[in-house]
Amino acid sequence: MMDDIISVIVPIYKVEKYINRCIDSLTNQTYKNLDIILVDDGSPDSCGKICDEYAAKDNRIRVIHKENGGLSSARNAALDDLKGDWVVCVDSDDYVHPDMIKRLHRAVCDYNAEIAICSHYEEKGEMLLVNSRIEDEVIVWDREMALTKLVYDDEVKNYAWGKIYKSSLFEGVRYPDGRNYEDIATTYLLFDKVKRIVKIP
Repeated sequence: MMDDIISVIVPIYKVEKYINRCIDSLTNQTYKNLDIILVDDGSPDSCGKICDEYAAKDNRIRVIHKENGGLSSARNAALDDLKGDWVVCVDSDDYVHPDMIKRLHRAVCDYNAEIAICSHYEEKGEMLLVNSRIEDEVIVWDREMALTKLVYDDEVKNYAWGKIYKSSLFEGVRYPDGRNYEDIATTYLLFDKVKRIVKIP
């Protein structure tokens, strides 16, 4: 399964202050077989140019330039052009641990799951804060329990990011255009298609 292609979707709009750190954290992943899709959502700053410069240096990076349509529209543009067996969503003002994708992928393979979830930190100045409970062991849920956790906002958040998804889960599922909290309207649809979800420490 180490030859699986993992598509990483990054919607980009007015984040030139953060975008280099974000993309660097993806190109430096220890899991190398990546299809990194940078979606320039009509950003008026230099983000589009920065994306093109990265794509010229790394053949795993593809850039989609489109008119501004919002976060859902940007994610959907990438979903319509997927190459990967798996999907990871990363927000363009975030950055990720070098082992994140490798560990998420290993978890879905080891536990025969269609989604894996990891924890996150929030950066406040020079500090990294943990605002959600972090488990010390792997937790596996079936569909019903995972949906229950999601609905009650207990151990599982609706965020599109911080997860790896089997690509086939997105067949017939897209993020709703023009909606705030678009992941709330989508994540449960993906969860409803799975047999098993795993959360890693």
